[in-house]
Amino acid sequence: MSYELISEQTLTARKDHKCIWCGEVIEQKSMYVRERSKYLSEFQDHAWHQECWESSRTHFINNPDDEDFEPYTFIRGE
Repeated sequence: MSYELISEQTLTARKDHKCIWCGEVIEQKSMYVRERSKYLSEFQDHAWHQECWESSRTHFINNPDDEDFEPYTFIRGE
C-alpha cells in the first residue's frame, strides 16, 4: 500500500464536517480527527469521527491486504 500519514490531530469542529469513513455528519463543537496523508502520490485531508478513526485503524490492522478503501461505506461503530 502506498499510504503515508503526514499528520493526525484531534480537534473541535468549528463547523459541520462529513466523516470520510461512515459518511455521517461530524457536528459543530464535537471532537473529531483531522488526517492529512498521501496515497499514491496524492495528498488527502479528511475528517473522521474519533470512533471511526479508531475503527479504521483496527480494520486495516486486521485486513492488511485491503487496499480498496471506499469513502462513506463503513457503518459507524463497527
